[in-house]
Amino acid sequence: MFSYAIANAFRRWGISLLAIAGVGLGTMLMTVLMSLNAGLHTRLAGTSHLAGEIIVAAADAPLGGALAGGSPLSLAMAQTIGQLPHVVAVEPRAVAAIPTTALASVLPTGVPFIGVDLGDPGSPAVTPPGDLLEGRGARAPNEIVVGAQVNAALRQLGQGDLHPGNVVKIYKLKTREEEDLTVVGVFETHDALTDGVIYGDVQVARDLLGLDSDKATALDVEVDDASNASAVARAIADRLQGTQPPIQTSLPGRGLAELSGAMGLLDEFLLAGSLVAAGAGGMSIFIIMMMSVTERRREFGILKAAGWSNRDVRLAVLIESLILSVFGADAGFALGALAVALLRRLIGTDVVVITPTLIAEVAAFTLVVGGIGGIVPALRAARSRPIEMLRGGY
Repeated sequence: MFSYAIANAFRRWGISLLAIAGVGLGTMLMTVLMSLNAGLHTRLAGTSHLAGEIIVAAADAPLGGALAGGSPLSLAMAQTIGQLPHVVAVEPRAVAAIPTTALASVLPTGVPFIGVDLGDPGSPAVTPPGDLLEGRGARAPNEIVVGAQVNAALRQLGQGDLHPGNVVKIYKLKTREEEDLTVVGVFETHDALTDGVIYGDVQVARDLLGLDSDKATALDVEVDDASNASAVARAIADRLQGTQPPIQTSLPGRGLAELSGAMGLLDEFLLAGSLVAAGAGGMSIFIIMMMSVTERRREFGILKAAGWSNRDVRLAVLIESLILSVFGADAGFALGALAVALLRRLIGTDVVVITPTLIAEVAAFTLVVGGIGGIVPALRAARSRPIEMLRGGY
């Protein structure tokens, strides 16, 4: 029975290829859509650390202090903010850029550099949020930790990746002295903005900007609970009202919440697209199997006359349908994985990812399409009557 089903699945290559192509196209679309969904959710999860943060920057700072520029802030503001209720910590930051003359970048301004306070010597290593792919966090002023997207951009430009032990040379703006920064780690958060920067000591960023040691370009405020972030942001604005320079507060977690809401709608859209792709694949199997069964009803009558039961006929047709579905799904998944790899190469990010869940979904899709597409033809084949078929009737 199994050998019969396998032989008949490919007895007519033209029709078999039509079925395989239909399932393959559906599987390829499903793979791309679901990998996009998985990648976006991974990125969203990578920004969860922003939920309880407030960024305080000068009113003229671009993107709320996320980029270099804007008037510097006095560290005295950090002490004032630290006295407010629900504030856990206030970290001065200096956001600068390593110029393209020192390190290749897809940005004309250079690679963003975020300087944080490393603390006293012997303090625990400072690591950005996310996972360390290589090395460790920064402990000394001349140590830096590189985001995974920085390396991806370097590869796009034909440059080599930065790994622990590599050195990046910078020049201090005021003294024009050269300084060596040693890479000690590579991190990844799955957030494109965070992964596209280099972390290091705040004084290095000040040197790049020419700032005094009592200045910062932004203050990173951590609150005890994300639900208190809005209230603390208003309290900061009230407490620092009238100060120079005027300040602005931004809540990364608010944008995160809005994005989470939008993801629900996107999930429904991608699910609908995947269901359409699955339906198209199932329909192709159904049509091809119905054609095949109609042409072979006399053959089924002979098999039943030779001793095959209705169950044997149904099982043979279902196996044939599943074989075509598996071949089509394998081809479609391979093409979908290739499309995902090309997308990642073109855009230089992992906004599309293939996960074990996706592979399981494709496998389930294969079984469902093959089963549903073959069940009606199998039932029709089992209704073949040996006497009528041998007489030439239908």
